[in-house]
Amino acid sequence: SLDTSNDYAVLIDAGAVTDVSGNLFAGILDETTWNFTTEADTVSPTIVSLLPVDDSVFPASSALVATFSEPVTPPVLLREDFEGGNGGFTVSTTEGSDWEYGTPDSFSFGGTIVSGNGAASGLGSCWGTNLGTYAGGSGDPGYYESGTTSGTMTCLRSTPIDLTSVTGATLSFAHAFDLAPGDIAVVNLIDDTTDTLIAGAIHTVPDGSSGWTEVPSIDLAAGVGQIVRIEWCLTGTGGSTDDYLGWYVDDVEVSQSGVGGITLRNLSQGTETVYPIDDPAVSIVGDSLTLSPAAPLEVGDLYAVRISAGAL
Repeated sequence: SLDTSNDYAVLIDAGAVTDVSGNLFAGILDETTWNFTTEADTVSPTIVSLLPVDDSVFPASSALVATFSEPVTPPVLLREDFEGGNGGFTVSTTEGSDWEYGTPDSFSFGGTIVSGNGAASGLGSCWGTNLGTYAGGSGDPGYYESGTTSGTMTCLRSTPIDLTSVTGATLSFAHAFDLAPGDIAVVNLIDDTTDTLIAGAIHTVPDGSSGWTEVPSIDLAAGVGQIVRIEWCLTGTGGSTDDYLGWYVDDVEVSQSGVGGITLRNLSQGTETVYPIDDPAVSIVGDSLTLSPAAPLEVGDLYAVRISAGAL
């Protein structure tokens, strides 16, 4: 996404596209033909449709869906897809390969990583331990180093995240990996003020290989009340063959939790169930929020649904 309160210009190379007859587009070669200034989004989302619709009759076993005027998420404390830069993340390496920012081009028997997460959308940048310059077989395949004594020991840290005024937070990110047996890749929670460990190994990557996958939400409760950083650390030798690609990270998001949720109230019986916004029964995808109640609703009863202010 673009930064707010910035001036942008779009240029298109001459001949970048043609019409069906092969005539070349003249291009946009100056910064005045197509330019604009971005502004912050200050318009709150609104509901455009409900399923079931208000005052209707609906199957008791069906999920409940609210569709909004724009994509929604729980309140976000950090979101970084690394398409506009390295996100201000920092690297600390004791030995071996460094974390690197950019577009990967790596190859091993465990797999090939040639882009960041979401490559189908043209999103190519990420962080990785030696991104490689394989170039179809003529360059560096991107293996992390075995080192001289302990192998690779390198950590990637996020920018500071302020959890001093929240009651809960969760971390999610995408990753790909190719790790030698016995090598260790973990996520740690660090106190930004004292530079000490708050909680170690809040997520551990298994041995083996995987293409890009989404890591489920990780609870950051141990850091509530503090300013923290997230740390991704890889420690390993690269195995006896020293031909493993390491670890790649993209699409990092820290969301506030415990800020409210969804209340499903049975008006006929005077009972209710409250679902936190990060409850597994709640799914948020794009502009849609879906509640799949833990148990089927009572047939013939009247229900109402409330969504807390600030939950999204």
